[in-house]
Amino acid sequence: MGNQLLEDFEVSNVNWTELENSASNSSPDEEEAAENVKFFETLQSDPTWGSFFHRFGKDELVVGRKFAEGAQGELYEAHIQRDDPVWRYEVKKHPDRKYVLKVFKFGTPLRNMKEQWPEGYLRFQEQRLAEQHSRRYNCDVICGTLLEDARFKGRFAFLLQREEEDLRSLIDRKMRREEDDLRSLIDRKMRRCTIRSPWTIFRRAQPLGPFSKEVAKSIMYEIACGVDWLHRHDIVHRDLKAANVLVSKGTDDKLNCFVADYECSVGCVGTGLFKAPEIFQALAQARAQAGQAHNGDRDIYTKAVDVYGYGMICFEILTGKLPFPDHSFVDAKHLVLSGHCLELPTDVDEWLRKLLIRCWAFKPEDRPSFGEILEIISANLKPKKRPSFGEILEIISANSTPIQGNGTMNKEFVDVEPKPVWSQLITLRLSMFIDSLEVYLSCSVELYRTHTYWSELAEPSEGTSIEDELLNAITAENLQLFQELQSNPEWGSFFWTFGDGLDDSGDLMIGEKFAEGAQAEIFHASVSWNSQVHSEDMLRILRQSEYVLKVFKRGTLLRHLQQQWPIGVMNFFGERGRSARTGSMSEWEKPKNTLDVLCGTLLADGRFAFLLERETTDLGSLIYDFRMEGVHDRGPFPKVVAERMMYDIALGMDWLHSHRIVHRDLKASNILVRGSEDDNYECFVADYEGSVGVVGTGFWRAPEILQGCIEKNINKRPYLFSPAADTFSYGMTCYEVLTGKVPFKDHPLSKQSSLLTNLVINQDLRPEIPDFVDDWICELLKWCWQSDPVSRPSDREILNLLERNMS
Repeated sequence: MGNQLLEDFEVSNVNWTELENSASNSSPDEEEAAENVKFFETLQSDPTWGSFFHRFGKDELVVGRKFAEGAQGELYEAHIQRDDPVWRYEVKKHPDRKYVLKVFKFGTPLRNMKEQWPEGYLRFQEQRLAEQHSRRYNCDVICGTLLEDARFKGRFAFLLQREEEDLRSLIDRKMRREEDDLRSLIDRKMRRCTIRSPWTIFRRAQPLGPFSKEVAKSIMYEIACGVDWLHRHDIVHRDLKAANVLVSKGTDDKLNCFVADYECSVGCVGTGLFKAPEIFQALAQARAQAGQAHNGDRDIYTKAVDVYGYGMICFEILTGKLPFPDHSFVDAKHLVLSGHCLELPTDVDEWLRKLLIRCWAFKPEDRPSFGEILEIISANLKPKKRPSFGEILEIISANSTPIQGNGTMNKEFVDVEPKPVWSQLITLRLSMFIDSLEVYLSCSVELYRTHTYWSELAEPSEGTSIEDELLNAITAENLQLFQELQSNPEWGSFFWTFGDGLDDSGDLMIGEKFAEGAQAEIFHASVSWNSQVHSEDMLRILRQSEYVLKVFKRGTLLRHLQQQWPIGVMNFFGERGRSARTGSMSEWEKPKNTLDVLCGTLLADGRFAFLLERETTDLGSLIYDFRMEGVHDRGPFPKVVAERMMYDIALGMDWLHSHRIVHRDLKASNILVRGSEDDNYECFVADYEGSVGVVGTGFWRAPEILQGCIEKNINKRPYLFSPAADTFSYGMTCYEVLTGKVPFKDHPLSKQSSLLTNLVINQDLRPEIPDFVDDWICELLKWCWQSDPVSRPSDREILNLLERNMS
């Protein structure tokens, strides 16, 4: 797609950003160049963000051809040579990464240019190097540099990561393609004489925009995330438009968006009709004051200015057009100052229409914040709820024509017109089908991202869309089996009932659902414990913790779940529960660095659930959050914290294996974390209570497990799931902790899973360990990743190695 960027690089001057003082592109001024060199050295010596400014040696930064130009700077292709000692690791780690150089024109001295850099941007630059800040929705500014090349000597430039193209170019290209497709369709119809006029099919098939609804919403969400990040760092963009949003294809062809061109925003006035009404008014007022030029009053450039610009970007995304496409600039400006809003397509969802109208509010104080914008979009990214079969049957029953016993229609209904609800039902089902198809094809909403890392099951779970009669039968069977489990002499005390009865453990209150996996949903929960059943010592222990409820999906048979419970889980928790019921609280033991499973219970609707101790978050989410913020130089955590996490996880796995429990699906997202403000985290291994039916996740799995999955005989080889297989996964989990990355996610073959799997199994391919990881930890990971399970370390060997070497 790089060539497609070059096709559209010639941008009209009409849509260039307006500056308070435009830079000229005159011949180099020796005096200005010398001043730039001197001031650049001052920037490098700054103790706060001096490391952001880097001066490349001769031939270390290769500047290629110019491919774009704006009012303030020119864009060139760029390449970093490997022999630069500062950037050697960057190049080694990302050999395929492409860069661009934004070279500022002569006429604006570097000293003056610094005044255009937002204060929030400068404060953040200490963490802004590529290895320090993992950008998610903003374009990476790698560093600032002063060029040595004879063509640019003395000119300042930003080195940026290059994406595939800007959003405006993508929109234009897609609109041209749709137009060409439409012309072809019209020509085919005309040749076949199937329509009277080409405008008939044109009116029916005319594209309303460049993207499907789901893709458009995803793009708008990512741009809002990017601007929200800027605002949280006190950066006002001032010039939001589709041309200042970069895009690239991610995994599964998902479109990733990055807000760009914010690094010099203080000197920016905005672009044409993307400017908010208050900016037009301020410009007019400044020019009216004795012909004075605009003085750049920064008080008018509030975050609300960006909200207005964001609304204009959304218009581009929805329609493919620039603002006010059918009006001259003068007329459009008059409409803006009169409080008129853009006309949106008729198929725009009502919630989105209302949101954009608020973004275009004439008064800045009436516009929403980006926090509110994200909340609204997030709420509408979720798929619509489909009617259940019960609801469909109710509609059909309410609108069916009664039949007499002799097979004839009841006369009083013969002449009655069908109720309109029939058409509502048909329309509803059709719209659900179309929406479902859109979601399937676009795969762009972040809501569906988590499914990639769900655990795989040896056998599919029982279906959840089951008729009511079958559900009732499952509920009855589950209740009968649950009562049998409660009466088991060995571990029946692990199964508790909740309700208002005198013999119940207490009153269980189920809160909001906050997570979901392949088998179950996780809800917040609280319990009002029954003091008539539990002793004072037991109540004191129970009230020390907060809880969550892991509820297995409706239609899941309890007898199938029972087959997934490791015998070690039943033995340990059954024994502990039996001791508690007899009042012997000295025997009450919590699993060491392993999530406590308090009990199993059956809900009123027949679904089985585990009541679990609640922790702060999961390790996968914590890694993601730290990686997004770029808090630490190397990896998501400081060295001491990462080592402590590895130790906690090893303790948890040692406890599981000592109780004959194999986890089968160890990964960061299955580690829960109890956190504190001073980075004193404690980790607990979770999601082991139903492990027998699990075959793991992706490349966290050991080679022998991957081979069994390929041969499709994993169910017949349970011996493959050994503590050694968990040890391999432990190594991958430590890799997540140390680097913040999913195994092989950045590998060139990441989209060719079968080929990558073959390399892991047969060629001992393993993730590349960064240079900043200590040698002893590298050796530990390589030990855990041995192809031969017998060659991997035991839990005690891992713990001994950690205890000897931890900081």
